[in-house]
Amino acid sequence: EIRIESDWTNHALSAGIRGSLDAYRRDRDLNRPRLDADLGLRLDAARNTRIDLSARIGLDTQDPGSPDLAGAVVGRPRVLTYGGAAAATQDFNRLRLSLRGSLARSEFEEARLSGGGILSQADRDRTAYEGGLRLGYEVHPGLVPFVEASLDQRLYDRRVAADGFRRGSTGATGRFGTTFEITRTLTGEASV
Repeated sequence: EIRIESDWTNHALSAGIRGSLDAYRRDRDLNRPRLDADLGLRLDAARNTRIDLSARIGLDTQDPGSPDLAGAVVGRPRVLTYGGAAAATQDFNRLRLSLRGSLARSEFEEARLSGGGILSQADRDRTAYEGGLRLGYEVHPGLVPFVEASLDQRLYDRRVAADGFRRGSTGATGRFGTTFEITRTLTGEASV
């Protein structure tokens, strides 16, 4: 695992990569690679304007006994996830307005069946989108109550799965809560 954090006076950069490989000499089909990498960038565009950008990629495998895999599978099919997010925050004196959006993609590898043949998992490939708006008001330095609303949509590449069910969803979320800063290094958020 490697983690990088900037210590710049303006802006901030953070990045990390974590990986592992469980390898077996006798049954290489059970080898399990795992990788998680992320990159985050905060741009202090102006005194009261901040832009946050992030990207993420992950690689994992499915367990051969998983109920998501119909039939006896040889090896561990890989799952790739990746995505990004962007947010802009503007302070108007004590009033804070944030707008954010994100995109996440999941792709599933075809599985080899023990009796021969291939199990396509293309009906599980999907893309998720989310957008949100947050309005907060600083009542005390470090204490910012807020209300937030967001919309999301999950779209599958194949609208109807192999089992005949339609997939996908659209959602809406509302939250209220507060961010707090006890010290410069101890901050948090609580919401319902």
